[in-house]
Amino acid sequence: MNPAISAKRHIRDGKLLLVVCDTALLGKKILDEDKQLDLSAVYYQGTAILEGDLVRTCGEAYIIDCVGPKAIKMLVAHRIIDEKDVLKIGDTPYSLLYRG
Repeated sequence: MNPAISAKRHIRDGKLLLVVCDTALLGKKILDEDKQLDLSAVYYQGTAILEGDLVRTCGEAYIIDCVGPKAIKMLVAHRIIDEKDVLKIGDTPYSLLYRG
């Protein structure tokens, strides 16, 4: 397991929405002037996941919601998300990938 990264599966209309988050950020609220990420919400509360399992599960997802420097770095390294699609709220990177 990679205790630094958690993942949670949500099924919407029969499709997989995958939430990936640095475990160190879980339970926190990230604020910026006009944006907020509430990582205390049940939506983000996943479980630790092995890197290979994460990469495979990302391949099945139609939406990937990724938050945190470790999670972002891993998905960029595996070319699941592109560095140009990474945004920040405060100092926290996040990305939302949609495969229509």
